[in-house]
Amino acid sequence: MRNTAGLIPWVAGQSGNPSGRPKNPLSRKELAPYKQKILDALLAALADPLQRIEALQIATVYLWGKPTEFDSSEEVNELESALAAVDTMSIEQLEKLVKQ
Repeated sequence: MRNTAGLIPWVAGQSGNPSGRPKNPLSRKELAPYKQKILDALLAALADPLQRIEALQIATVYLWGKPTEFDSSEEVNELESALAAVDTMSIEQLEKLVKQ
């Protein structure tokens, strides 16, 4: 059984988060004066093999934003079709294809 002590029931039609989503504490405009220090720290992290990947992930998301997701089902279907075609080929046909 869950402990519901201290919980206030929801009122119909009222938001459960009246303040809204918290603002991002640091915007690009607020970070602008620290640009060189941030770049120096990023370069130092890139030089360290243990921090390199994380530094690149942070930098790319900050500079270009999160990548948009796409539906790869069309590419998967094309790849599966190509693999099915290769499965039906003889060794001679495959060798000829490789030499082209």
